[in-house]
Amino acid sequence: MRGKAEFSATYEGATYRFASAQDRALFVASPGRYVPQYGGYCALAMALDSIADIDPEEWAIVGGKLYLNNGFFAQRLWSIDKSGNIERADRNWPGVPKLVVRGS
Repeated sequence: MRGKAEFSATYEGATYRFASAQDRALFVASPGRYVPQYGGYCALAMALDSIADIDPEEWAIVGGKLYLNNGFFAQRLWSIDKSGNIERADRNWPGVPKLVVRGS
């Protein structure tokens, strides 16, 4: 479900929209629990030591964490070995340059 602008929150430079005030409140109370892994980049690409944009409709929750993928095929390939891909991506993620968001 697409979130509404009136129920938005910002976390680490990204704006998240929610379907309800209750959903927004849950996020604000514990954002780390809800943000996608790998800065929102494709989980399969990260497992392959690369980065790629994502399709917000290609996702999975594993171990209480949200993983996004680039598209249908990336999602299916990633799903063949979720735990192995997560392990590789977790190892690769620290080496990816992070965007520094500066306040105005």
